[in-house]
This record gives sequence, structure tokens and C-alpha cells, in this order.
Amino acid sequence: QFYLEPKSNHCCACGATDSYIRHAIVPHAYRQYFPVSMKSHLSHDVVLLCPPCHERANKAAHARVADMAEELGVPLEHDAVEQKLIRDQAAASAKRSARALRMDGCTRLEAARAGGREDAAPPGRAPLPPTARGSEHKAGSKGKRVRVAALLPPERRSEHLRVIADYFSLSATSEVTDDHIARACALEPTSINPKWIPHGKLVVDALGGPDDAHTLANFVRGWRQHFLDSMQPKFLSEHWSVDARVANSSGDMFGGPIHGDRAMDSLPCDDHPRRSARTKPAAGEAKRSY
Repeated sequence: QFYLEPKSNHCCACGATDSYIRHAIVPHAYRQYFPVSMKSHLSHDVVLLCPPCHERANKAAHARVADMAEELGVPLEHDAVEQKLIRDQAAASAKRSARALRMDGCTRLEAARAGGREDAAPPGRAPLPPTARGSEHKAGSKGKRVRVAALLPPERRSEHLRVIADYFSLSATSEVTDDHIARACALEPTSINPKWIPHGKLVVDALGGPDDAHTLANFVRGWRQHFLDSMQPKFLSEHWSVDARVANSSGDMFGGPIHGDRAMDSLPCDDHPRRSARTKPAAGEAKRSY
């Protein structure tokens, strides 16, 4: 009857109605690796909590995650042998240098205009007009005083050019063009490590993988019981149950179709209603909010 009863918007733990957040009893880090039939069209394990209760539930969930990682011998994200992100330091340095050179070019043009010149400054360091010094200001278009960045010293500019030249395997800094600078600015030094395996997948695999229906069902019910023990919700639906079904009625535990009466009877469920069509809420009943 849980899926048929009208739902109201309130915290299932304390009953607050002014503010609430959807809380997944089974963390998404694990649920995303379940078979489709265990994560599609199932709202049983998504409840509403007010912000304080949501924070308390998250702390309890994190503690259980740590205990489970130790029990199964699965590292948490920050303890993994292979980290999630890898960083190309050479690309990061080239990008920083390219952005510095690009900013320097904009500053030189601004300095030239501030000094009454329409042409851009030459490649070498041009004489600095007073308004272009980093410690001084000039009037903006609306009368506001805005800070103008200082130009790069020649030695720093040469260092940045050398970094870009080395990254693109150029023999001399004179070969660095605007295209090289633009390409360096567009670099993405950080990427996903192809050897990294998420903690959630490691846990699901350690439990037998997405095909081990019985173990996953017990895993889900364990999280339900943990939610009851840690939160002791006082406003949870009377039809909500730890032993409620863990898969929807449109497929088996492996995501495949089931036909006939076996579609309901084959699932581990204690409250699935038998009906042939979607039941519409009666007149005056509130619509389901989640």
C-alpha cells in the first residue's frame, strides 16, 4: 500500500514542513551499480528530511560506509591506491604561462591606449605609462577608478615563453605563436584516471556484483534498518517496511522482463498490490510529491 497512499511534504524524522530535502536511504554511490529493476520506479528508499535531520542522516551514513569499507576490505575514495583524478603538471604549467602571456598582451594594449597611443606595445617591454602601473589606477568609462595590471618584466615573459616552447617541443621561444598560446590556454590538465575504480563499484563487486540478487536485497534491507536505528523517524509512513520489495514489478532482479503472475510473485516483496492499470488518486486526495 505504500505506493498507493497519498504523500505529504514533511520531514519523516521530526515532522517539519517548512523545509525538506530528498534523502536516499541507500547511498547513490552504491545504488548506481544496481541492476535497473532495483533503481527504476522505486521511491520506497527516498524519503524527505529537513536540513538538520538530513545532516544527521548523512553523518550516520558516512560512519556506516567507513565500517563497511573496513569489513569488506575496500578502500574509501581518499584511501584508494589509484586516485580518481590525474594531473598533467606540464600541461598545467603551460596553461598558467599562456594565461599570463595573454593577460600581459591585454595589459600592453590597455597601457598603450591609456598613454594616448592607438597601436599596441612592441614585443619587448614598453615604457609604462603612469596609469598602467600595477599600484595605480585610471578612470573607467563611467567615472569609476579601476585597477590596471602591471606588465610582465622581460625575464618573466621569457620564462613563460620557454615553458610553452618546451611543451610544444619548439626549438626556440621565437617560434611561439598566438596559436600556441591559445592552444595552451585551452588545455585541460586534470582528467579521470582510467585505472580508478569507484568505492561504490568495489563494494557492489565485493558483494557478488549486480547479478547476485539475494545479497543485494539483504544489502538494501541492511541500509533500511540502519536508517531506522540511527534516525528513529516518527513520521514515516506506516506502510514503509524494511522487508518491502527491493525491485520493481516490471522486471526481475537482473533487469529482464517477467510475464504473467510471476511478475509479482517472483519478487521479494511484502506489500505489492495487484493491479492491471495505474491507480489515479481519488477526488480530494493530494498528489504524490515524490
